[in-house]
Amino acid sequence: MQETKIERQFIGNVGMFLVAAKLSSMNMIALPTSRNTKGYDIVVLNPQTDKGKGIQVKSSDKREFPVVGTRLRGYEEKINEKIVCDYVFVDVSSLDSPRFFTVPKNELKEVLKDVVGDYIHKTRHRKPLEELMASEKTHNWVVDLNRIMKFEEKWQIILNAPGYKARAE
Repeated sequence: MQETKIERQFIGNVGMFLVAAKLSSMNMIALPTSRNTKGYDIVVLNPQTDKGKGIQVKSSDKREFPVVGTRLRGYEEKINEKIVCDYVFVDVSSLDSPRFFTVPKNELKEVLKDVVGDYIHKTRHRKPLEELMASEKTHNWVVDLNRIMKFEEKWQIILNAPGYKARAE
């Protein structure tokens, strides 16, 4: 059976609803937010503890996920400011077998700082580094799937967060 190609405009919604369905199948309450909620795509509630947390979902069919845009100058501050919750990255290149990567916010901040560091130190630039750092140009930083492979199917990052675990019966 031939798989349907997801149109670009729907990839984000497909990933968000796949994550909500996956969390619901784990007996969590997963509530997609309105699309203009800053920082969170889904609020996850543990019905056993009455605790909730927000998560951000990024979906792609190309093995790379645009995450955040910043200027080079002050990029570490901006990354710390913009990454406010855990992320679930959804590889929807095959709808029959989507892949989920749950990355804690602190780990994602480090991955992004590595991405920017690689750009600064390993990429050949036409302009001197000082000129690049002074530029007002915003760069959209992308996380490649290879950088987050160790987080595949690590739902316990969400489910076992401190204060979020189910109470012992």
